[in-house]
Amino acid sequence: VAAASIVAKHNRDEHVKKMSNIYPEYKLIDNNGYGTKKHIEVIKEKGLTELHRKSFKIKELN
Repeated sequence: VAAASIVAKHNRDEHVKKMSNIYPEYKLIDNNGYGTKKHIEVIKEKGLTELHRKSFKIKELN
C-alpha cells in the first residue's frame, strides 16, 4: 500500500508538471495543484479549467 501511494503521488506530480506548461498562469508548479490563496485568486480572475473539479466548492468563488 505504501509503495502504491508513492507511485500515485509521483504520477500526480508529473501530471501537474505537464499541466503547468499548458496553464502557466495558474502557477501549478508553485502550488502543486492545491488551492492556495494565489491559486484561488487566479481562478477568480481566469475561471476554472477542465482540470478543476466542478464539485469542489471554494468559498471565495460563491
